[in-house]
Amino acid sequence: MSRPIIHIILGEPLRFHVQSKPGSPQYLVDLEDYGFNGACGCQHFEFRLQPELTRGAEPSDRLRCKHILAARAFFTYHF
Repeated sequence: MSRPIIHIILGEPLRFHVQSKPGSPQYLVDLEDYGFNGACGCQHFEFRLQPELTRGAEPSDRLRCKHILAARAFFTYHF
């Protein structure tokens, strides 16, 4: 399994474009959304995870897609 590709958005330290692998779509990840749970533009997040957060679920790794988890790891390591 290849590692996700993280693209920094200059001037926005909590936002990234994340690709699962080369040639796959890029998704915008905002680590600040939902009380620092993070939000992503991928279908898995938008259709499965975001509805729970919208209803008030507490932030947790089970409510983070692989793109959010990759961006959080990158941010923690590099900033």
